[in-house]
Amino acid sequence: MAGEQLDALSNDFDVAEVTYAEQAATAGYDLSTIGERDTIRVLPKYAPAFMTIAFNERLAQLLSRMLGGYYIINQINGLINRANKSRYGQASFHRDLPYQHFVSSRPLAINALFALDDFTTENGATRVVPASHHHEAFPSDETVRRR
Repeated sequence: MAGEQLDALSNDFDVAEVTYAEQAATAGYDLSTIGERDTIRVLPKYAPAFMTIAFNERLAQLLSRMLGGYYIINQINGLINRANKSRYGQASFHRDLPYQHFVSSRPLAINALFALDDFTTENGATRVVPASHHHEAFPSDETVRRR
């Protein structure tokens, strides 16, 4: 993706962040009470340009290969990473299929992550616990820290 396109998406994201927060405040919701403060749910509602990422041809080809040609896009969310200045809802260890305590011999879901800004260990990037999806039980906190 070209620099101009990234800049445009970054600007769209910033507008979506403000709009989402304003709508929540207008509705009387304090998103932090439910761990949603830094998550923009249904991002394309606030920034339609993000649909181009969801329907990216290379991503679609990968999903078709991995999931057999038919798949459902379940979520398109925007995470606001405040560089370890606060804990946001996605900061603790979790699996993206909610409450998944089983193992499958076939892929059930695939996550695609698109970072608009630098995404490093220092600023709180996503960490993956290798092979944790092969075990029903969540790894212990110590295992997560160690890996």
